[in-house]
Amino acid sequence: MSIGTLVVIWLICGVIASAIGSAKNRSTLGWFLLGALFAPSVLIVAVLPKLPPKPPPGMRSVQCLRCNAVQNIPHAQTTFECWQCKAASNVAGAGYVAGKRGPDGPEDTREWLNRTKKQQDGG
Repeated sequence: MSIGTLVVIWLICGVIASAIGSAKNRSTLGWFLLGALFAPSVLIVAVLPKLPPKPPPGMRSVQCLRCNAVQNIPHAQTTFECWQCKAASNVAGAGYVAGKRGPDGPEDTREWLNRTKKQQDGG
């Protein structure tokens, strides 16, 4: 097998891995490099679960505690009503799916955690 044939096979594996990774909302460049360097990574990316899409700018994705429906809400919003089951939930208790975690502004993370805990406790 010549070097040219190996390079072509590496590139083909890289393109296949990046296409599958892109379809599953994963890093296209990262999976191209991994697929080109390590051919079995094509199989690895094929069996990985699909990631949820990133939320729009200024929003974050949360998961309803009752029905597990995913929805996007503004960063500053502290409560939300589920679009599917209409249950009202506190953002601090909901599961994060994708998007920014932590302080919304230039606030220290410890201050944000303390403020969030006070909101959960009702204070």
